[in-house]
Amino acid sequence: MTKSSSRRIPVGAFLLSAGIALSSSALAAQPWVSVPSTPDEKNQMIVNAGNLNPGSTIKLRITFPDGKISDQFLSVDSKGLLKLAYPLATPGRYAVEVFDKSGQLIGHGSLGYFR
Repeated sequence: MTKSSSRRIPVGAFLLSAGIALSSSALAAQPWVSVPSTPDEKNQMIVNAGNLNPGSTIKLRITFPDGKISDQFLSVDSKGLLKLAYPLATPGRYAVEVFDKSGQLIGHGSLGYFR
């Protein structure tokens, strides 16, 4: 009579480790955009973005307090980061939207500038 050994892996442990691996990789790859609610000490709006495709071009849209819109096309650095310091002149609310090359909205924010 021979004995055979079998190794059992708990299904719950396998599913838990698979879920952690999938969720952490999904979270790490999400692009983000940061627009502070107030300007810096130089009266500039600082827009930061990350987890973007290195070397790609994004569209940054600024809507001014008077409703006019300015689209700027900017290059993402080799680390997938973007930083823009934009000088503010007119008091009011500024809205910012960041789009990828396909026109998909990556993120948005707004800032209030009052003298």
